[in-house]
Amino acid sequence: MGRDDRVGRARLHDGTPVGTITATYVTTPDRRHALVAKAAATAAVGLLFGVVRTALAVAVSAVVITAHHGTLVWSAGAVDVMMATVVTTVVAGILGVAVGALIRNQVVAVVATLVWLLAVEQLFVALLPAIGKWTPGGAAAGFLQLGRQATTHGSLLPTWAGGLVFLGYTAALTGLSTVAVARRDVV
Repeated sequence: MGRDDRVGRARLHDGTPVGTITATYVTTPDRRHALVAKAAATAAVGLLFGVVRTALAVAVSAVVITAHHGTLVWSAGAVDVMMATVVTTVVAGILGVAVGALIRNQVVAVVATLVWLLAVEQLFVALLPAIGKWTPGGAAAGFLQLGRQATTHGSLLPTWAGGLVFLGYTAALTGLSTVAVARRDVV
């Protein structure tokens, strides 16, 4: 008995293990509902994580500023960045669901996403900001008002434009993944 048998993982008639989404797609007539539910659950967790992460960052910042005898000053810009951080966390989660639905192999999806985020986009944003600011990560950096922390060779998109471009990428990839999932065979 293999490990998959002990944990009750589903198998095809020939013994081939099937992915975790297969049972959901077999029991859900419209696969788009499963994708929407997955995106909604991810958005809820992203909202919770974003709020906790932002609150923790504010608390740690307040302690460090106070410990260095600084003065804690609140501004509308700080509140904007905190809200953008929470929104970016939610939207990035939905974007991840879309990428995961488009790329069937989980390992390939994770590795491709990490290479894109940590290498390709960073090079574009840092070295070619005229192009990099239009990538999903560059748009998110503009939305988060990262400015000089993201690039020293130009400017990022304005906050509102960065947010719209980031949402646009998410909407486009979500739409594409919805179509792909509805047409794809289940294995």
